[in-house]
Amino acid sequence: TNQMKEHAREQGERAKGEFQRLLQDNPLAIGAMTLAIGTAIGLSLPRSEKEDQWLGETRDRLFEEAKETVQGIIPKAKEFAGEFQQAAGDSLREKAGMR
Repeated sequence: TNQMKEHAREQGERAKGEFQRLLQDNPLAIGAMTLAIGTAIGLSLPRSEKEDQWLGETRDRLFEEAKETVQGIIPKAKEFAGEFQQAAGDSLREKAGMR
């Protein structure tokens, strides 16, 4: 079992390294994905009465613009996540001698 624990720890370290490399190689993609997630969370929150009073139509316009932006980013974020998953899996299999 100690061998299994060590192997799991090594795999975790490799995955961490791959993720850090991905962050360094693709900072704009990571930023876009983070923006999309944050915008989606913000858009899912209910409107308040004060918000409607203060922002009114401006809020509605910004909401629509943000919604369009998120809809454009989501497919790219999904593609990026799939590529990351594939690359990380390939790297782990290669390093584990499974290729």
